Amino acid sequence: MKSKIVYALLSLLISFGLWVYVITVVTPESEQTFYNIPVVLGNEAILNDNGLMVLAEQDPTVTVKLKGNRSDLNNLKNSDITVLADLSRVDGTGEKRLSYSVAFPGNQSFEILDQSPQEVLIHVVEWASKEVDVTVSYEGSTPPEYIADTDGIELDNQKVTVTGPKETVDQITQAVISVDLEGQSKTISKSYRYTLCNEAGEPVDAESVQTSVAEIQMTLRILRVKEVALLLEVTYGGGATEKTTQIKIDPLTIKVAGSEKLLEGLNSITLGTVNLAELLEDKDLTLPINLPEGIENTSGVTEASVSIKFPDLKVKTLKVSRILASSSSGTQVALATKVLEVTVRGSAEQIDAMDEQDLHARVDCTKAEMGEGKFKAQILIGTEFDTVGVVGTYYVYATLSAR
Repeated sequence: MKSKIVYALLSLLISFGLWVYVITVVTPESEQTFYNIPVVLGNEAILNDNGLMVLAEQDPTVTVKLKGNRSDLNNLKNSDITVLADLSRVDGTGEKRLSYSVAFPGNQSFEILDQSPQEVLIHVVEWASKEVDVTVSYEGSTPPEYIADTDGIELDNQKVTVTGPKETVDQITQAVISVDLEGQSKTISKSYRYTLCNEAGEPVDAESVQTSVAEIQMTLRILRVKEVALLLEVTYGGGATEKTTQIKIDPLTIKVAGSEKLLEGLNSITLGTVNLAELLEDKDLTLPINLPEGIENTSGVTEASVSIKFPDLKVKTLKVSRILASSSSGTQVALATKVLEVTVRGSAEQIDAMDEQDLHARVDCTKAEMGEGKFKAQILIGTEFDTVGVVGTYYVYATLSAR
C-alpha cells in the first residue's frame, strides 16, 4: 500500500515535469484574445481647429487576437494595449471610418492574428463653444415675515462656457439653477448643479456638451421683514403746541428687511428734526428716508411727505422798542439797534389783544468782548398771554466799552 502511494506521487511529479517541458521547450508560444479595448482618438485638437468634433455617443472599442510568448501573454492586460486612431485627416462631417494602430508596452512584441472591427466608425459634427449666463429660478415661497434678497444674490460664476456639437450649443442660452424657497428663513449658501436650457427655459439634451464648471456656488440672503413707523422729531415753540399743530406724514410706515439682530430693536425711523419756533407759516416738506446700515427698504419708497399746519393760530408782527442790555461791572453797552420787528403767534383772541407794550427784549453782554458785536435778543411776553410765543430768532447790534 505504501509503495502504491509513492508510485502515484512519482507519476504526478513526472507528468508536471513533462508539461513544463512541453510549454517551455516544445511549444513556448500561445494565443489569446483581448476584448473591448478602448480606442484613443489622437489629434482631436486639430479636428477642433477645423471646427469639427467627434460626437461621443459611444466610445469605440476593438477586439484583438494575439500570438506570442505564453508568459508575456499571461501578464498582458487590456489596459496595457494602446489602440490609436488619428483624427488629423478628417475633413468633413458625417460618419467616418478610421484605421487604427495597436501598440504594446516596453519592448514586447506580439503577432496580431485578428482584429475586430478592422476600422472604427465615428460620427463627426460641427463644433462650437460659447458663454451663457447663469440664471436662477425660484420655487415655493419664504414665510410671510421673511424675504429672499434676490437682487443681492452672489454666484461664484456669472457665466458658463459650453462646448460641443454646434447644433446643440446654438440652442443653449442659459444655465439655470433651481432654488427652493419654501419655508426658508435662513441664508442659503451651497453649491448647485445647473440645467442647460434654451431661451424659453426648456432643458436642452446636452449629453454631448462639455461645460467649464460642474457646479455653481450660490449665496442668497434670507432677510426678516418688519413694518416700522416714520416719525418727525418736533420741538414745539413760537406759540405752537402739540394740540394746536397738525402734522401729517405720508406714508406713515414702511417695510424694511435685515437680520434678526438688526431688526430686534428697530420700531421707527426718524425723518428729521423741526423747530416750530423757527417756522412762521404752514409748511410742506419732502424728507429722505435714511435707514441704518444693514437695513434695506423693501417698500420702494425713498422719501416721505410731511405737512405741518397751524389751523387755529394767528400771527402778528409788533415793533419792540424797549430793549434792555446788561453787561459785567466796569463795562457799558451802547445799542445800535433801537427797534426790533418781532413776530408772535398764538390764539386769535390773545394775538388781537396784544400791542407793543406787552413785549420787551433783553440782551446779555456779560461775557462779551470789548467792541462792536452782534448779540442774540431774548423776547419776553407778558404772563397773561399764555398761548403766545415768539417766532424766529432776533439779534441786536451793540458796542461794549469800559464804563
